Amino acid sequence: MIDLTVTSPPYDGLRKYNGFYFDVKSISDQLFEKTTRGGVCVWVIGDQVVKGSETGNSFRHALQFINSGWSFMTQ
Repeated sequence: MIDLTVTSPPYDGLRKYNGFYFDVKSISDQLFEKTTRGGVCVWVIGDQVVKGSETGNSFRHALQFINSGWSFMTQ
C-alpha cells in the first residue's frame, strides 16, 4: 500500500507525450485503491488559458478524484 503520492501529470495538451493517453479516471481509481486509509495524493495541476479563459481541467480532475472516493482539500 502507498502512503503518499506526489505527481504533476501532463495536462491540457501543453506537452506531447508520443501519443500517451492520460486516463484520469483509471489513475484516480487505482490510486485510491492502492493508497492506505488516511494516505495522501498531491496532484499538482493547472489550466491552460485559451481565448482569455482557463480550460477548467483542474476542476474536472478534482471532481473525478472525488468520484473515485477521495476527500478533496486545496492549499
